[in-house]
Amino acid sequence: MTTTYSNNYPNNNQQSNRKKRIVVIIFFLIIGLLIALTSNGQTHYNRDNRIYHGFDVSFGTRTFKFNSNLPELNNAYAGQAGGQVGLLVGNDVWKVRLGILGYYSQTSRIAGQMDVYENNVSANFYPLSLLLKKSSAVAPYLIGGISSDRTKLHGHYASKEEGAANYSSLSQPYIGSINSLSSTFGAGVDFKIIDSFDFVHVYAEATYGMNITQHTKFDALANTKTGNQMNVNMGLRFGGHRLKSSLKK
Repeated sequence: MTTTYSNNYPNNNQQSNRKKRIVVIIFFLIIGLLIALTSNGQTHYNRDNRIYHGFDVSFGTRTFKFNSNLPELNNAYAGQAGGQVGLLVGNDVWKVRLGILGYYSQTSRIAGQMDVYENNVSANFYPLSLLLKKSSAVAPYLIGGISSDRTKLHGHYASKEEGAANYSSLSQPYIGSINSLSSTFGAGVDFKIIDSFDFVHVYAEATYGMNITQHTKFDALANTKTGNQMNVNMGLRFGGHRLKSSLKK
């Protein structure tokens, strides 16, 4: 029994949807910048005196392209949707985020099944908070970080023996995984819903991940690589912050 997979079907739609998501993020960044520059709200504290600590929950999409000696994967665009939970600490100028539980499932029509598990650490830099002596309900920021991904693949297409694949089984056999380390950079915007002693911020951001290194211990995937990633996320940051002076008491 021969099964044929098409790698070209989702490409145009995925590229179009990716461009739309980028346009939406850029729109929010421009609106956020304009609001922040024209806001008249004044702070009642020194800018660097507040320490934020809390949680970060995000949902979004990821896209990358496979490069492989397996015809079913080669040049296939892989799309995923999912989310991540993380920890957050910082002040009005810098915030550091540790992403500890990230999972993304396959949304594109490629061969087999794909799951991605992600851990990362990133820093958000808020340039307007450094330049302006006022607080705004909207805060654009720049992102830089490191991401560690594990891409797990299931399917029948890597079987070397003719007739070895059991297509009657509901579950697809495990092929292996690819471990990747990448640098990420991008931009986003915070919308401060609550920002007193407790804080609740809604945000939207777009990041691009460039591969640093990849490896796998599975022979079937020895010549398979995942490409650079485009990520679009929306999320919620919440927790508390205190003045440095109050922490010393």
